[in-house]
Amino acid sequence: MYTANNELVPDFFIMGAPKAGTTALDSYLRKHPDVFMCRKEAHYFCTDFPGNVNFDSFSEYQKIFEDVEEGQMIGEASVWYLYSEAAVDEILAVNPKARFIVMLRDPVKAAQATHSELLLDLREDEPDFEKAWHLQSARRRGKKIPFNAREPRQLLYKDVCSWSPQVQRLLDTAPEGNVKIIVMEEFFGDPDLGYREVLNFLGVREIALQNYPKVNESKQVKSLWLLKASRDFPQRYPCAVRVLKKIVNSLGLRPGRALDRYVREKNIAHKPRPRLSEPFRQQLISEFEPDVERLERILGRSLRQYWL
Repeated sequence: MYTANNELVPDFFIMGAPKAGTTALDSYLRKHPDVFMCRKEAHYFCTDFPGNVNFDSFSEYQKIFEDVEEGQMIGEASVWYLYSEAAVDEILAVNPKARFIVMLRDPVKAAQATHSELLLDLREDEPDFEKAWHLQSARRRGKKIPFNAREPRQLLYKDVCSWSPQVQRLLDTAPEGNVKIIVMEEFFGDPDLGYREVLNFLGVREIALQNYPKVNESKQVKSLWLLKASRDFPQRYPCAVRVLKKIVNSLGLRPGRALDRYVREKNIAHKPRPRLSEPFRQQLISEFEPDVERLERILGRSLRQYWL
């Protein structure tokens, strides 16, 4: 939509936890002729997470909408907007009629998936999720923070995946009727129905896709050492890396490019995440159960057929 100053801003925002289906819904909506989805994870509206903001100015942010066609509805999918305490207010300041699509999933699975996702970018440096979970108290005190962590609060997996306060904050702030909550497990149980419900919520014509493929499936790092070599070491030892790079480049070699390509393409395994030990899984269920009960009261529905 256009603001009063004739500035383009999104009409709707998709938010939720990492690996909760936001990438899939983003890809499905890109196939609709009446919808323009900008680059995913733009994260302009979350000043309380400056490490996630990808733009230096509002005008720079608006450049990602340059290819929108007349009549198209504009959407943005940025997962951390839900966890952010500032994002919704900042969005409504530029678009008071903004609509919000929230994708949620079983918090136990979401917490493990969030850990895996942060590990892929080295924002998490503890490869064992159970150990990372038990680091939360120390990290809340500013200790045991990974070198590359952009936003330490995103390492607090219990807070990140406690949906009830985040959903309540959104419902209290957004215009009535402008929020759609999607349970990921329910959506992918019948994606054709789920997709049509999203289109009805957005007010665009209803169409069906030929198929609804899985997108952004579970990934794991094969070698954490290689990941650190490509992303961590250059920041820890910039002078040494620059000298070494200059020497090898003078020999006509480009090992940095090869290493980066290998890490992005070959150092990732597409396979299910390791099973949690039963005692740890039961601990997580116990810790998240009160929040799920609060969310059920907020939404006026049961979630136990899908979660915990």
